[in-house]
Amino acid sequence: MFDALCHPGHAITPSRFLRRAAEAGVEGLMLGGYDPGDWRHSDSLHTDALTVLRSSGLHPWAVTRDNSEAIAILGERLSAGMANAVGEIGLDRARARATYAHQQVAFAAQLALARDHGLPVVLHVVKAHGRALSLLDEHPPPGGVVHGFTSAPEIAREYMKRGLHISFGGALLKPLTKRARASAASVPLERLVIETDAPDQLPNPADLHRVLAALSGLRPESTEALAEATAANARRAYRV
Repeated sequence: MFDALCHPGHAITPSRFLRRAAEAGVEGLMLGGYDPGDWRHSDSLHTDALTVLRSSGLHPWAVTRDNSEAIAILGERLSAGMANAVGEIGLDRARARATYAHQQVAFAAQLALARDHGLPVVLHVVKAHGRALSLLDEHPPPGGVVHGFTSAPEIAREYMKRGLHISFGGALLKPLTKRARASAASVPLERLVIETDAPDQLPNPADLHRVLAALSGLRPESTEALAEATAANARRAYRV
């Protein structure tokens, strides 16, 4: 299994967080970046027990009126090879503090950095898929993942047309998330990845098996086939 997005930097004991994941059969994970402090913290997390990838990005919730300094630091990190992906980046019209206009400026700038450095993206998009898709067309990145997907199958198809993988997490454990479950059932196997978004959605990457079991209940493939395919897809999406 490969956890396509989690946040061990937020855990009280990050080393135990990673160790538990490995013990549960997680072979790799992506540490999602939130802001410059979070990026630096993730640099210190290492383990030989599984593959640890890192993304750096200014999350929509961390966007402010002036993000020039953070984005300059991000560009320096990417030039130095300190990240495997640019993320989490995107748009959020539900919970972000920054205006929608400021979010769009930051998102476009980070998409351009991803394109220029040849890095995949990790997208966080809430109630803003139309504009996010337009910006992806303006600044197309070399692939990546739409994380925590809960929208309809037709929206998933639009992201896949742009070369992105679709990641499903804790929403699949909730019977009332009909759109997420319909999308998880319809996304082609080769574009499907899974995540915990730990500790926000599930406590630990060790809980990834719960997402896998829920996904298995929605699709014709066996649990073992889904585990193998989603892990391979995550590695492909993140260019490992």
